[in-house]
Amino acid sequence: MLSGLAIALAAYAGFGVVLYLAQDSLLYYPTAERTDSRFESLRLRSDDVSLKIWKANPGHEQAIIYFGGNSEDLEPSLDSINVIVPNHTVYAVNYRGYGGSTGKPSQSGIFKDALNVYDYVKKQHLSISAIGRSLGTGVALYLAVERKIDRLALITPYDSILKVAERQYPVYPITIMLRDHYDSLSIASKIRNPTLILIAERDRTIPPVHAENLARAIPSPWGTKITIPRAKHNDIHDAESYIRHLSDFFATDD
Repeated sequence: MLSGLAIALAAYAGFGVVLYLAQDSLLYYPTAERTDSRFESLRLRSDDVSLKIWKANPGHEQAIIYFGGNSEDLEPSLDSINVIVPNHTVYAVNYRGYGGSTGKPSQSGIFKDALNVYDYVKKQHLSISAIGRSLGTGVALYLAVERKIDRLALITPYDSILKVAERQYPVYPITIMLRDHYDSLSIASKIRNPTLILIAERDRTIPPVHAENLARAIPSPWGTKITIPRAKHNDIHDAESYIRHLSDFFATDD
């Protein structure tokens, strides 16, 4: 019995060490750089890194900054976003370490980059909105708290990455193990702009309960929560209602 207990404890400790050491590779999946895109790219210096940003649909007074998921190839996303927001210029940010941007991804670095991207875009446009998807919802919400954002759309969001990880690994002290918490819940009460929250009903990557928690924390009347029936985390964008809700939300800016 003692031998079995020792083996179990060793396995528990060993997997815990693996989780701790591999946490960055579990949270961030940097995408390869595209060099043959149909879209314009620009370079922006953000402290010690060089960000590669895709720019689509130029020439509009209104802009949208898009923050994608943790393994999202931004170019295909731009195709669908252009259909949804035809009267906005869209800037899609490759996080540091992603898609030709230099550096290594981290919460503090990505948050800092989001502010620098906003400050650059603000010089070119009269108004700025933001869209975040999955990991990017925490970045977009942070930006909306720190800068003036007209409208904010959060697609498959979370209350915090910490809470998502605690649900996945309940037997480990995730609070002290995880470096990047992306705690959107702690700042959601500061939101003061129209915010659309789109939830995938069958999301297993970020279970809907986390988006529900976030939605409740956004003050009335700013938050609007909509659940897309039968949608999963990675196919929510295929739903006709998803496109309609986003189009209607941003059409009010016209």
